[in-house]
Amino acid sequence: MSLSEVASRFGMKRNTVSSVIHRYRQDGIINRSAVVRKQHTSRFTFEMHRFTCACFLRCAKPSAKAVAWMFTFNYGEPISLSTVRHIRITGGITLKLLRQRKEAWNTVASMQERADFARWWLPNVTSYRFIYIGEQTYNSRATMRWPGAISLHMAVSPQHRVLHSAVLPKATDHVTTAEFLQGVLDKLAELDRQRDTEGGADADRRRWMLVLDHDKHHRHRDVTKLLDGSGVMYKYLPSNSPFLNPINACFGAIADDLVTSDTVVPLAALATKAMTAVQLAKLKKDIGGAVSIAVTAEHVRAFEQRCLELLPACSASVPICDPSHPPSQATVDEMARRLVTLKERSEATGTPLDKLLATAFPPKGDDARALSRRVDDAYVAWTDRAKNT
Repeated sequence: MSLSEVASRFGMKRNTVSSVIHRYRQDGIINRSAVVRKQHTSRFTFEMHRFTCACFLRCAKPSAKAVAWMFTFNYGEPISLSTVRHIRITGGITLKLLRQRKEAWNTVASMQERADFARWWLPNVTSYRFIYIGEQTYNSRATMRWPGAISLHMAVSPQHRVLHSAVLPKATDHVTTAEFLQGVLDKLAELDRQRDTEGGADADRRRWMLVLDHDKHHRHRDVTKLLDGSGVMYKYLPSNSPFLNPINACFGAIADDLVTSDTVVPLAALATKAMTAVQLAKLKKDIGGAVSIAVTAEHVRAFEQRCLELLPACSASVPICDPSHPPSQATVDEMARRLVTLKERSEATGTPLDKLLATAFPPKGDDARALSRRVDDAYVAWTDRAKNT
């Protein structure tokens, strides 16, 4: 039977039939889309993609050659012109996405909440067994064109390290938060039963205290109803104060392990638009390995101590600019004097105090400004080079 006869019988084109037969003779597979292709990883991070797109968005009439030179100037490694063009076309990053929401760490309301929280926490550090709750959502792509995401929910404590964790194939919301918290409450009940039967008279009988971020999912009525009905005490962190939760440092340690490990696949590489049961099982296994390696009881205690070192500055109602370095008493006194001056200026000029605080005490690592500054510096260097040549 000829190719034309086969094509006529199946209602296909002759060239299509020829291609199918050629593929079958070549590798024994008819439907090439069924082949599991190796996932290609890029050595260029998302930050590098953002820098490349920002060069095209901020600079006046930039060429691919100019952006490639600016990339090498900023990161110290070469990039091909085809890669630059590919990032520009497929990046999907707009100027609006580059201008990320500024973190309003230091406002009058948030500083007052931190002061109240510090005055509560300092006397109660040894009165409860603290459990720190948090979530981390990882998007599979930089844009919202592909909404696939996964979330890691975790509860840690200085005594039990990772008390409970869960990896879910969706972004964090109040439903996933309530389900995870139910698992945490079940684990706490199990520990209490174990303490009563095996602990003896020397067992730790202090009450549990859940510490949660000031997030809308944590304050949803379904979540608060669950917590109120459990009988377990809980406390919300002040608004705009993620640095007071030790679990955020734990998430950073997990991310570092996922990036540097040779056996664990990065989270973003595993997130797909629709995860299968096999993929989810593999994801849970990989994340569980990273959590068990990166988070220990010693790490949690160290992260908790770092947060405790910030409380004196919080109790003094002064701004927190760099959470990684707790301010000394001299710095706290100086910031208190500057704050008094800003209040007087606000009363004299009518300018909102929050606006003056954002200018006088900006949080360290303002991402949008830092990116724009790097792009501008690289563009100035490129123009100077072009003038000299």
